[in-house]
Amino acid sequence: MENLNFHSRQAEIFEQLARQYQHLDGELYHYFYCLYQYHQQQIDYLESQSL
Repeated sequence: MENLNFHSRQAEIFEQLARQYQHLDGELYHYFYCLYQYHQQQIDYLESQSL
C-alpha cells in the first residue's frame, strides 16, 4: 500500500509538470510525461498484484 501511495503521488506530480510544460518546452514535456507513464505502470502492476 505504501508503494501504491508513493506512485500515485508521483504520477500526480509528473502529470501536472507535463501539462505545465506541454506548450513551453517539448523536451521537458516528454521527460515528465515519461515519468508519469512509469509511475502509472507501477500503479497498474501493484493493483493487479493485490487482486
